[in-house]
Amino acid sequence: MVPARGSKGLSIVELIIGLFVIGLAATMALFQWSQARDGAALRAGARQVMLDLFSVRLRAAATNRTHRLVFSAGAASYQPQWRNGSAYVNLGPPVPLPQGVTVARCNATAQAIAFRPRGNAATFGTVVLRNRRGEERGVVVDIAGRVRLQE
Repeated sequence: MVPARGSKGLSIVELIIGLFVIGLAATMALFQWSQARDGAALRAGARQVMLDLFSVRLRAAATNRTHRLVFSAGAASYQPQWRNGSAYVNLGPPVPLPQGVTVARCNATAQAIAFRPRGNAATFGTVVLRNRRGEERGVVVDIAGRVRLQE
């Protein structure tokens, strides 16, 4: 159809092409947002573990008992514990990681990072978290009890 002179508006072909371009742009934006969300969840999980390790270290000093976090490979949570004599006792329920984030591995003895009352690490190592896309981020604890994110 040829539009009449002076008519205003879009032809059906122009409208379909415009909607196709908008749909394509929205699909690309949604894909990028999904990737960004997974990356943000991984960074949030690593910060959460780092802050909980700081907290466990302070709790060990405050209670004069060894405290630790236990990490199981493949799990979407970790368990805080404290030492009661020769055994460890769970300190509350497991702490969930952000959605889509799991523990990839923990190379510490017994897969647990533990802190003594003086603040140094009884067991130390690296906890590596993984998101749905396979990206990984680590939290490192050294023998002195310093906690840092692995770059």
